[in-house]
Amino acid sequence: MAVEQPAPEPSPQTPADPSPPPDPRNDTLRGARAATLTAILVAIISSVVAAGSAVYVSVHGADRSEHQALAEAIHSDREKIYSAYLASYFDVLKEISTLQGHLRVGLPHETVATRYQAFVDRSVEFYAASTMLMLVASEEVIDPVAKISSAFLEFVTRYSDFALKYLAPNAPGADDPTGWAQDSAALSTVIAGVLTKQQDLITPLLLQGRADLGR
Repeated sequence: MAVEQPAPEPSPQTPADPSPPPDPRNDTLRGARAATLTAILVAIISSVVAAGSAVYVSVHGADRSEHQALAEAIHSDREKIYSAYLASYFDVLKEISTLQGHLRVGLPHETVATRYQAFVDRSVEFYAASTMLMLVASEEVIDPVAKISSAFLEFVTRYSDFALKYLAPNAPGADDPTGWAQDSAALSTVIAGVLTKQQDLITPLLLQGRADLGR
């Protein structure tokens, strides 16, 4: 008597990849966002520097008794504001240093754009802290804070040109890997110069901060 063999089970089909194909519009949106963020950041830096000048004029326009009364009223908050400023400052240095590393090894467009977004986010917090510090610190702090803020402007301006060439909608260098690698390395060098300059600029601020806090 023949034994019926079970019918072979059909082999499972490999499921289709549910993820949609990359949308080329994302690159366009990312490039437009980078250009907008850079423009905003330039405006913020300019505003901080202008605010420093305005505070300086206001301080010198007040008589000594008004200045002394104001200094005593805000002394208790100075330490917190200095602390917030330095925390945001070192956050910005961390982000720009990370971005420098990405540029130096020529990582892809999306990776660099994402790191620049992180730098912008930290920068907005930093420039808010800069403005607050100039409002409550001694007048000797205004110039160092303005110089520290301005020193980042060279990188931001160069990145704007870089983004227009490689990341903006219909960017002429979007499909130029050789140019991307060369200009990424050049932008990394710009950041290195900014970081070196910051080492010299932060020292006067720290020294004056100690005096402001009575250390």
